[in-house]
Amino acid sequence: MEQNIEVKKKVSVARNAVNYGVLLGIVLIIADLLFYMLNISKESNLRYLNFVLIIAGLTVGILNYRNQINGGFISYGKSLGSGVLIGLFASIIVAIYNSDIYEIH
Repeated sequence: MEQNIEVKKKVSVARNAVNYGVLLGIVLIIADLLFYMLNISKESNLRYLNFVLIIAGLTVGILNYRNQINGGFISYGKSLGSGVLIGLFASIIVAIYNSDIYEIH
């Protein structure tokens, strides 16, 4: 019985990370498109908004895992692992978007 609960939690961590990673990736792509449409240069201080979006996305994803899946408790290791996975999936989405835009050869 305890093994089934542990397997369910591991699946939930991955599912939570995929959900919030994809969401964070899409938000970053939308922000980039808005910067492009508003003709905001790459050197502008408004580009630091991306860092705020990343921190907010990681925080919301980790807090969701803590509150919804883990019953209100999370260890440092679990929160770090969850944040790394969310960042990994978000970076994969953004990398796919950037490879289409900049045509890496």
